[in-house]
Amino acid sequence: MNRPASSPIVRAGTGLLLVMLAGLPAACNSPTSRVDRQLELTANISDPIRALEARAELETLHPLPPTDDALLRRLVRDNREPLTPGSAAYSRALLNADQIQIAALPTQSSDDEKLSPTEQGHAAKLYTRARTLRQSNQLQEALEVLDRAAQIDPGSAEIQLARGDTLAAQGDAVGASDAYMRAIELGDRSGRALVHVASHAYTLGDDAQVMALCQPALNEDTFEGDPTARALAGIMLGNAQIRSGYLSAGAESLENALKNFDPNARDARWRQQIVQILGRRAALWVVVGDAWSTVGAHARAAEAYGFAADFSEGTPVSLTARRMASLLREGRPAATALLYLDHIERNVHDLGWEELEWAEILTQVDSLEEVVHRATESMLLAQGLPTSSKRSLVELAVRGRTPAQSLQLLTNIGSEVLTPQPLSQVLGTIATTDKQLAWAVDLIK
Repeated sequence: MNRPASSPIVRAGTGLLLVMLAGLPAACNSPTSRVDRQLELTANISDPIRALEARAELETLHPLPPTDDALLRRLVRDNREPLTPGSAAYSRALLNADQIQIAALPTQSSDDEKLSPTEQGHAAKLYTRARTLRQSNQLQEALEVLDRAAQIDPGSAEIQLARGDTLAAQGDAVGASDAYMRAIELGDRSGRALVHVASHAYTLGDDAQVMALCQPALNEDTFEGDPTARALAGIMLGNAQIRSGYLSAGAESLENALKNFDPNARDARWRQQIVQILGRRAALWVVVGDAWSTVGAHARAAEAYGFAADFSEGTPVSLTARRMASLLREGRPAATALLYLDHIERNVHDLGWEELEWAEILTQVDSLEEVVHRATESMLLAQGLPTSSKRSLVELAVRGRTPAQSLQLLTNIGSEVLTPQPLSQVLGTIATTDKQLAWAVDLIK
């Protein structure tokens, strides 16, 4: 799992720091004093990565002040308007599932009382014959028999349910949904009927119908003995709630469904849906994280983004940005820096403009500027790092540095690593042409 973690090398020493910090007087609980105290306690750790690991441990006990929201929105490229406390959207976003008003399922009375005993018996025999035909995989013949049974007994939910099963087995999703809906109208509440109809409504974007079908079924434990159907209902419900603005309820529904989803399920009835979920788990966890983040539940957002990373191939830039923003909102800048450096190390051959922007943003965070500079410089000067990787890193390493710091770094790394981009970047930060020329001459020397 790609989570910020403490190093075993410093864990014992960090434990002592935690004890020291836990005993600080109340006066040190102000935001500024917490930052200063953590810097003081880790000042003697020369290795920047170990210093960050120690600070990350301290942050779990005493989080630092959250980073400015404008900087975080720049980090994740989020142009959405935040929720305004007191607004209708804000109130809706914080509702629990049991507070949401949902439509009642349509119902129709059964026509059983209008059937004669002979008609009831005939319909029952046809139903039994259709089951036999289905068991021998004679689906079309079974459907024809069930259609005849439905004509005799149109009020039978059981016959409509069997029609839905047969149509689904034939691959007729729309016909199956219609038959299942008729069964639901006649009082059937089986998991497979609810999920199939909800799936059709979900495809059409009918979120109100999805909530009407799935919420009561989950509350009443309709899916007992069918955990896959339960997970599918929870996933559809969570997405529908989030799309409808019920962010807290939707995040809870979707999170629970994903945690209870069994990727090893072999239920043939849900084969297609299982395959779809397996391919979308990372994206679904991002949806959960975004919902939690919007309502201010940043710890839960960070956990969701961590799960998304577990199910992702490689290290998606957008996901790493979300994880860093969540950690900064939690007051964990050191953990953020560790995640950033891990991303850089894993993607050193493929760094883009996003990573360059991250470097600049992180150097504007209290407590990170100096240690991030030291860490990136240490990576750049590491023995055995290919020249191509160093060239990729050098433009990132000068971000957020003063001209003097950048000149010293560029001098240390050697001329074979230098490319026009970092040189022009550094010279561009110098105010006058005369000074630019002087710095360039110093660099050449």
